[in-house]
Amino acid sequence: MELHRGGAVSKIKVTDVRYIKYCPENDADTRYVVSFQNMTMYAREVEFREVSWIEKVEDRCIRYERPPIEAAATIALELSKHLKAISELLSKFEVHQTVAYYEQHKGCSEAYTWVTNKVGAKYWYWYLKCPHKTPSSIYIGKNPEGHRKRMKLARALSEAYHRLRKVGLRELAEELEEAAMELQLLGVEEGEREEVPLGNRPHFKLHHG
Repeated sequence: MELHRGGAVSKIKVTDVRYIKYCPENDADTRYVVSFQNMTMYAREVEFREVSWIEKVEDRCIRYERPPIEAAATIALELSKHLKAISELLSKFEVHQTVAYYEQHKGCSEAYTWVTNKVGAKYWYWYLKCPHKTPSSIYIGKNPEGHRKRMKLARALSEAYHRLRKVGLRELAEELEEAAMELQLLGVEEGEREEVPLGNRPHFKLHHG
């Protein structure tokens, strides 16, 4: 990036720029406010290789911010790893069995029922009554609280399992990884081209008449 001020030209890296402001009410040599690293510079005119900027109005100035896409690429790679890890967790035996447990027992109702032993004595126990399922009656013991807590986890895990499977986590992870690595490779290639004289490279001029 070139900063034109007072007849002199300064060069800085576009990647170091936090934002550029164009303030038409400022003096000619300070109409452009360039913030980069921990410094602020002023210029009459700004030139740089073409890149997309986010534009917004701020304090009677037009502020141009570089979208942090390069930084987001690193986050995308990290996110890709987590998505793959989640995909692997969803494929575990314990998850499949818990989802199956929920499917088997959902829709069943609890019933406190008495049964008799060999000598005819009555005992009261909790059962699940599951119409249209086999088995239709499932013994759950003297206290149904354990079953309720297992079903609470099974329902939540089943919901997460089915929702995340619809997303296609592994495919999404691979797409993120490929796009991020291509962008990072582009950054390396552009860095290698920094040795080419600025005048031989396409550039974009921020210039307001």
